Amino acid sequence: FAGDTLHLTEEAGDGEPLLVPVLRAGRLAAPLPTLAEARDRARRQLAALPTALRSLAPAPPYAVEVSTGIRELTRRIDAGR
Repeated sequence: FAGDTLHLTEEAGDGEPLLVPVLRAGRLAAPLPTLAEARDRARRQLAALPTALRSLAPAPPYAVEVSTGIRELTRRIDAGR
C-alpha cells in the first residue's frame, strides 16, 4: 500500500474499496466469506502494509488523498449552496 484516496461513489478510483455493501434491502449483497477466507484476506492485507505501519513504534504519516469531487462538494457546502 502506498496510500489511500477518498472519493465519492460516483467518481472512478484506482485500487480496492475500503467499504463494500454487505446488505441491500435486508438481504446479503454477496455470499459471506468462510472463516478461512477471512483469515487469509486479513493475513494478505497485513502483509501488504509497509513494514513501518506494522510496527508498534511510531511510523511516518500514511498518505491519504482527497478527490476533486469531495473538494468541490466541500467548497459548495461551505459556500452555503
